[in-house]
Amino acid sequence: MKLKILLVLWLCPLLAWAQWSSPRSKQQPRFHPPPAKVAMKLLSGEIKDHLTMQPVPYASVALLNADKSCNAEEDGIFMLYSTNVNLTDSLLITCTGYMPHKLAVGDFVSNWIILLHPWPKPKRIALAAKTQTTEKALLNPITDEVLQFTGLDKPVERFTYLQVAQKLEAPVEKTQLKSIRIGRMRIKSLEFAQQTKFLVHIYDVDPDTGGPGVELSDTTIMVTNKSSEEITVKPPLPVLIPGKAFYVSVEWLRIGYNVCKLKIPTFKNDDPFVYDDTYTPYIGIQPKKGTKLNMWALTYHNIWKPYTYFSPDYTDLAISAEIVY
Repeated sequence: MKLKILLVLWLCPLLAWAQWSSPRSKQQPRFHPPPAKVAMKLLSGEIKDHLTMQPVPYASVALLNADKSCNAEEDGIFMLYSTNVNLTDSLLITCTGYMPHKLAVGDFVSNWIILLHPWPKPKRIALAAKTQTTEKALLNPITDEVLQFTGLDKPVERFTYLQVAQKLEAPVEKTQLKSIRIGRMRIKSLEFAQQTKFLVHIYDVDPDTGGPGVELSDTTIMVTNKSSEEITVKPPLPVLIPGKAFYVSVEWLRIGYNVCKLKIPTFKNDDPFVYDDTYTPYIGIQPKKGTKLNMWALTYHNIWKPYTYFSPDYTDLAISAEIVY
């Protein structure tokens, strides 16, 4: 209880600046330019499908050396602000179902149209012929004692990942995913900064790295939620898990809908605070301890790595799954 009270006291002055995310706001800005006194460079453009020329919504755009990223909005347009733009740096654009696209900042021209090439669709394992299931299991059930969270930018430390993933293990092979539950931070005493929009992915295990590998769902799973502390997600189409182990991940969308203004003290009398953006959701960490780490994170370089930030204290995210077999 003491930890939870301290967390709320620390977050209240930060989230009080989340005016853009307030449900009471009638209109939210698409993008959030920095204060005028901060020297920033803007990189902007539009992302489209190479074959259809239709916008690619929510693609991730990362400035690799500067550790800055954003997502395209629903119409494929992105705007990335950074104080540290070097012509030798690179932009990496990634999106589920598309090949990664990398280009040098020195070659980049604002308002470019960037074309992404779709990956060939992988062959899926056919679902079992039987339609009735006799057993079900809840994997990594979420406890009531979640006091730690990931995804929240701190004044001295940025959250520089595109996704975090939880490894889950079923009792048998060839099960079917029925639903997913995700625990996230929600302060009940606050009336704002509660809404969130994010993507959910289901991955097979990579045989070489042991981390997330091939995506097992052919459809994009978009989650929009305004107030729930625990969110239930049901895949729109059946998802077959070929082996015992698999991953469920949350992908952050750094878009206007999710932004909260973070108030950062500078300890200067003439300019006591600066403001920066942080993005929901803030995913819970299970109070589990052990030697087996089940959390992985996708870096801006599009590389999966074990997520060791909470090690050795905690090993699992507050992400559970119900499977049937």
